[in-house]
Amino acid sequence: SQPVSRAEMTDLLEQAQLSCDRTVALSKRLAALARAPRGGDLRKRTVDLRALVEKTVPFALLAGSARPVLRLSADLWPVEGDEAVLAETVRRIVTNASDAMPEGGELTVEAVNTRDTRAGEPSGVRVRFRDEGRGVHADDLPAVFDPWFTTRPGREGMGLTAAAAAVKAHGGHIRMESVPGQGACVTLWLPVNPARIPGGQATLPADGAGALGPVAAGPAERTPRARLLFMDDDAGIRTVVRRILTTSGFDVHCAADGQEAIDAWRKAHEFGAPFDLLLVDLEVRGGMGGRECAARLKAEFPGIKALLTTGYIDDELMENYRDHGFLGVIPKPFQLDRLVQSLARLVGRA
Repeated sequence: SQPVSRAEMTDLLEQAQLSCDRTVALSKRLAALARAPRGGDLRKRTVDLRALVEKTVPFALLAGSARPVLRLSADLWPVEGDEAVLAETVRRIVTNASDAMPEGGELTVEAVNTRDTRAGEPSGVRVRFRDEGRGVHADDLPAVFDPWFTTRPGREGMGLTAAAAAVKAHGGHIRMESVPGQGACVTLWLPVNPARIPGGQATLPADGAGALGPVAAGPAERTPRARLLFMDDDAGIRTVVRRILTTSGFDVHCAADGQEAIDAWRKAHEFGAPFDLLLVDLEVRGGMGGRECAARLKAEFPGIKALLTTGYIDDELMENYRDHGFLGVIPKPFQLDRLVQSLARLVGRA
């Protein structure tokens, strides 16, 4: 890519301000919950927890070495909650598990409907995250949800603290069990409004035991967010574009070069959560550019939808991009409103 000009960066930063403000607002809400987990700042709606887990878990594992195994009850009840906060809670738990498995392993996520007699709740949903990492020593288990606690030097320890506060704010509870050398299991439980249970109250075993069926498709309350893989070697552009597109209704994963993008695309396909669209920069300093990246992916995934970005307006690809498998070219500097509109059209959202 060409070096980013002052005018381009100014344009990007100005248009990203609203996105940044929304990101900061979510962080402040999580921080407020960690300090005083009363749930007053929650923006509750009916949340399809199965769909949220299906989307969030594989996405959160793309940058690591762990693999997801999802065992979600086909009839999982919806919960009343703040979707953004719950998604961030799941992401933090998954990231913590991924960090515990730097050399790889399986993260098994199980979700079932359950009656929690200990808490006196009539019904709820239990989600378990089992990793194959190093585990946590028994002496450290009581402190894993405390602020700033961490077993990994150099890492801040607010991830599980914020997760615990968010679960508590939703009227649920969370715990961790672990045997050193045999991994750890984080279990969260969220209450369910009986009025939201199809067919009324079901007869359930007290501990929620029962067969875990395959993930089943069901009617979604809202159109799922489109998944986009964006490749650019400029970290500043990646950050700004990701924030803008995330607040515009996309789930975005970024790569710094073509090989990293290929690895992420393959992994997402393997995880059963493929991307809908590829957006790549033509030239990459010291790495694989967008043309080669798209060609390699096109050979493996013929139906791939790919767009090219470039600051070289005289490049021959501006005219014959379709010959190289691209659906279009987006010139730099970006006009981000037009970028969002173009992407939305390609995934059928405009």
